[in-house]
Parts: sequence; C-alpha cells; structure tokens
Amino acid sequence: MRVKWNGLTTVFIEKAGVLVYDRRQLRYAFSLCPARGPPEERDETTNRAEGVSPMTCREAESLVIPFIHYELDDETAEAFLEHVDGCADCREELEIYYTVEEGIRQLDDEIGTSNIKGEMEEDLRETRQRLYSIRILNGIRYAADTLAALGVAAMVILQLRLWWQGGIF
Repeated sequence: MRVKWNGLTTVFIEKAGVLVYDRRQLRYAFSLCPARGPPEERDETTNRAEGVSPMTCREAESLVIPFIHYELDDETAEAFLEHVDGCADCREELEIYYTVEEGIRQLDDEIGTSNIKGEMEEDLRETRQRLYSIRILNGIRYAADTLAALGVAAMVILQLRLWWQGGIF
C-alpha cells in the first residue's frame, strides 16, 4: 500500500488494483474493484456464503462502511460477521476498505501504525465479544423476566387461595 498526502489523498492498493484520488471517490472506486468486477454484474446465487448466513455478498458489501464506522445494529452486525467469516471475497473487501479508512484516519490524526490488519482483527474480535455479551445479558434478562412472571403468578394463586379459605369467594 502506498499513501501520499498533499491536500488530496492518493492511495494505491496493489492487491486490489484500486487507486483512490480523494475521499469522495472512495466508495465508488472500491465498488469497481477490478479483481471482482462491478457488483451489478455478479450472480447473487453464487455470492451467498454456503451454510453460513442468509446474507448475500452484495448485502455484505453494502454494510462494510457502516460496519467500519460502528453504525450497524447488533442483529445486522452479527449477520455481517457470520457472512464475512465464511466468504473470502467479502473478507477481502472488508480488509481493503478498513485499510483505506484506517490509513486516512491515521493521516488525519498524524499517527502511524503499521499493523492495520491487526487493528481490524482486534475490532472484529471486540465486536464479536460485545455481541456475545449482549446475547448473554439478553438470556439473563429473559430468565429474570420469566422468574418475575412466575413469582407474580404464584402470589396471585396464593392470594386467591387465602380469599377462598376466608370465604370471600
């Protein structure tokens, strides 16, 4: 990857053969990745990761930037991660976008980290951990709600029994 900063951002990624002149063209340039062809020419039936998730590659590719910017809801993020874990093409697309987005952010912040792929893996791990924690908390909340409902039902039954014994019914 080669990066130059002169008021305009020039990024060349050899793996994908993509040249980005500025941030406004970023999404457009990657959607025309020569290694994979334009998304509108791809066959959606062959772009579905087998047995992994119901998400198509086109759907996953449209979620790459929102995922990088932490804009996905939990359910969508989980489906996106499942698809990216099982689809090498979409994983590569995520790596490309993440590399460019993180490289530009580092240029703007004037910091330099040479392990951008490691940062992406760390972000993916943290997202998986957050989703796992949310699932656990939802299970605990469901159990607590169930116990509370059973407790209310038991109190109503006991109260009805007391009223029955007291002759109110």
